[in-house]
Amino acid sequence: VPSGLPGGAIDQPSESPLAQSMKANAQNLLNQKYPESGIELGSLHGFSSQVVAGLNYRLEVSYTDQSGASGKLMLTVYKDLEGRYTLSEDNYPG
Repeated sequence: VPSGLPGGAIDQPSESPLAQSMKANAQNLLNQKYPESGIELGSLHGFSSQVVAGLNYRLEVSYTDQSGASGKLMLTVYKDLEGRYTLSEDNYPG
């Protein structure tokens, strides 16, 4: 669990098990939100966490989808105090 005062984002290593776990969570949440898109997340280019009433995890990650589109997505996965994950922000153009 990252330490730090609430409010400040803390950069984390993109290769860490936590970052990779959050990428997997983000993939699942995107597939739930956009079930027809076929989004596949690729390389993780940035990862940070922010202590709020729970935790925000911010990911900058490459993607492709079944239409052939590709690019980078900025995603925020929120973990509430009960340990549930939700996709609170994404910039997927679909």
